Amino acid sequence: MPLKEAMFWFGLTVFGTGLYFFIQAFVERKDLDHKIWMGVITLLGAGAAGYSVYRYYYPEALNVPVWVGFLILTWLAIAYDIRDRRFFVRSSALTIHSAVYGTGPDTDIDVTEILRRHVGSGLAVLVTNELAGCDPLFGVEKRLEVEYSFGNPHKIKVVRPERSRLVLPEDTWLRDRAERISKAQGAVAQPLEPKSSAIPDIALLWDWTEDKRKTKQAMGFTEKDILIHNRSDNWIYNVEIAPVVLHQTMTFDKINEVEPGKQHLALARWNGRKSSTTNYIYFFGKQENERAASAKGWINKKLHSEGISDFFLRVPMTLSFEAGGKKYQQQFSFIYDPGDESLFEKVSTHSGSTQDA
Repeated sequence: MPLKEAMFWFGLTVFGTGLYFFIQAFVERKDLDHKIWMGVITLLGAGAAGYSVYRYYYPEALNVPVWVGFLILTWLAIAYDIRDRRFFVRSSALTIHSAVYGTGPDTDIDVTEILRRHVGSGLAVLVTNELAGCDPLFGVEKRLEVEYSFGNPHKIKVVRPERSRLVLPEDTWLRDRAERISKAQGAVAQPLEPKSSAIPDIALLWDWTEDKRKTKQAMGFTEKDILIHNRSDNWIYNVEIAPVVLHQTMTFDKINEVEPGKQHLALARWNGRKSSTTNYIYFFGKQENERAASAKGWINKKLHSEGISDFFLRVPMTLSFEAGGKKYQQQFSFIYDPGDESLFEKVSTHSGSTQDA
């Protein structure tokens, strides 16, 4: 095969491959860096094909060996791989001692090594048959039983049913908290507070507002909005989510009031953008913000391959509001998984008199 023909087919192949991933980067809303890298590869292929055509008509032109193109492509691939890996924390204080999936001793499958291979700064697991590679007992609900430790020798056992989600190590904090509350309630028997003094049930949701839901679902969108849902019987006032501080800072508009049983959109703003017109991936997926999130330990390795990334973020978020003459502050974990289903987990609630503020 003549050199110029080999160069032409090399360039055409690289151009087609680069163009495919370049278009995919826009369809899947990948970050700007990813689009630039794919664009460079596309241009490299176009340049190689164009050069071979040029040499066909002008044989006296400078002769560039085809191996130079392969060398440049290899360098680009290595550089992209380094860029893609360098922001994520690989070491972890999380240790998986044992893990089994099944219905009991007769059907349990050891999945310890499978979980260990996917431990990053934390671990998120979808409890399905894919975890074990088979169905241990058809027609019967399975469970995942894990024994682990985090930062000390103390072992903790957790059990999650099939089709649920296990997130480690944050379950440790929640479990210890629940045990302390249970002991305190057992030691001091106190009468139940009247309904009017109960802590309002307020939640953060990852969902669309009613006017957007049908359209967004029909178009196949996965990015949603952050909503504040007042599930209590009381009005809540001065509702606000604390800023999320990375390289950039995301702030949320204060909401004057939310009536009982209603949801309200939480409008986020960052760097001249707002969440009503820009997806959150453009904040959390920005290179400098990814680096800052990694330094804070917010980035976790996924076990499954769903979504557009191998990692998800666990972002601590604080919601404050007033109700019944008291100020409340609730802590949430925002599990943000681009391209897959994200969610909020409530961690704790604190209250105090508005006169003390």
